[in-house]
Amino acid sequence: MSSIPQNAHNENDISSFVANFMKDFQVGRLLFQCNAGKEKIPVMDIFR
Repeated sequence: MSSIPQNAHNENDISSFVANFMKDFQVGRLLFQCNAGKEKIPVMDIFR
């Protein structure tokens, strides 16, 4: 597992890192299993 890059100067780098983390650790699937996906606002949008 890598850490947050220290030289991330723009939002795209950080956003990309977060998206990769969420994909690698299947955060969306885990949230759905916890019934977090049944709200009106998509829970993945909140976490991003």
